[in-house]
Amino acid sequence: MTMASDLDSARILRAVAEPVSRASCRALLPRDAPVEVHIDGRTIMRLNTEPDRVAFLKGHRAGVLWMEMLDATRAADGCPANVRAGDVPSEISQRMACLGVGASEPGREIHPPLEANAAAVSDTPVAAAPNVDVSEFATVEALSLPSVYIREPGFEPGTMAALEYDLGWRALAPSWRAVIPVIDEAMWAADPNTALFCAVGRAILPHLATRKEGDIADTICARIVAFHMHAGGLVDCLGNVTRSVERMGEAGEAATVSVIEINDVLVACAGTDWRKSVVGREGEDALTRRREACTEAVTNTSTIAVPAQVEGTTPELQAAAGEDRGQSWISQRLNYLWR
Repeated sequence: MTMASDLDSARILRAVAEPVSRASCRALLPRDAPVEVHIDGRTIMRLNTEPDRVAFLKGHRAGVLWMEMLDATRAADGCPANVRAGDVPSEISQRMACLGVGASEPGREIHPPLEANAAAVSDTPVAAAPNVDVSEFATVEALSLPSVYIREPGFEPGTMAALEYDLGWRALAPSWRAVIPVIDEAMWAADPNTALFCAVGRAILPHLATRKEGDIADTICARIVAFHMHAGGLVDCLGNVTRSVERMGEAGEAATVSVIEINDVLVACAGTDWRKSVVGREGEDALTRRREACTEAVTNTSTIAVPAQVEGTTPELQAAAGEDRGQSWISQRLNYLWR
């Protein structure tokens, strides 16, 4: 890997942050107060005002970004997320801005991901980001998921190439982080060195240490594997995340309150049988096979003919019926290919 050693000469990607329209905002986490913070179903904190909500999210930016990346790459109908290489960075930047904790906010810090333990609510920063711009690269890199920023086709979230790259990044990081503690996006983009990191990740993948039950011991590697299995359509890391609860209002009426759930979704999401999904001969792993099956199903679906006219129906109903038949065909085709 070749990187510039003089940080002072590194180019910084700067941009002017434009106000984000609330109407066009899209985010998984609550955009308005009041909000409850939960751990294992228990309410540990109530954020009653907007300053409270924003302050909490700012204090846990990495965890917030992790959850938003999961939502931005969430699979549909068991198929990989329909995102191209390099699409996710702009998506998560917009989501963070919608939440009021975008990278353009001054004085932000990077914190560990939210997990169900006491350390999850600590205020100890992992790294600082002295040069503030609209890029979230510093936080994503701190999560050991830099493949999200690769623009090269074939490195979409949920591909084996992206998974191997991130594992290689994690394995080699200690050797250079002591010398270059912070890497900005421009420095990294000048030489992402996909061949090196993928080769290292490919070599260590079958040998990741596990606990007795079979789940990945290293939480950072567990996050990497979970993220790409999630984006690849093999698991849904957000499937059991609580987003709202019903409460009694001041006047006795039913009210829905938004929830931020601090939960250990990393190991639980990757599961104990992760090797069956991501370890195998080239092209025969479950991630690759699932992506190929979904691509074939979608390609074949485009040839389905919808009758031009169905007696007693409107054009809108005819279109909906054709869509339903197409979706049903996709599911049937996937079941056949995946047997």
